[in-house]
Amino acid sequence: VDEINAVVRAGGAPYVRDVFLADGDAMTLPTTHLLLILDAINKNFPNVRRVSSYCLPRNIQNKSVEALSSLRERGLSLVYVGC
Repeated sequence: VDEINAVVRAGGAPYVRDVFLADGDAMTLPTTHLLLILDAINKNFPNVRRVSSYCLPRNIQNKSVEALSSLRERGLSLVYVGC
């Protein structure tokens, strides 16, 4: 969320179209934390088209269908699954 705020302060928010949740497998984070991040993206980047992340198969298995559905509904649109 700090990185999102830095982009907003720099005036770049209108130009953000794609967001990649980087620095490893974001799906290791608790779903509640991911939802907070997605909410901050939606609030601050009105023109975002896609939010994506890497994901190891074991970490996607640790998420319930409900959790994955919630992430999708909040804007996570693409997950690269592999190892």
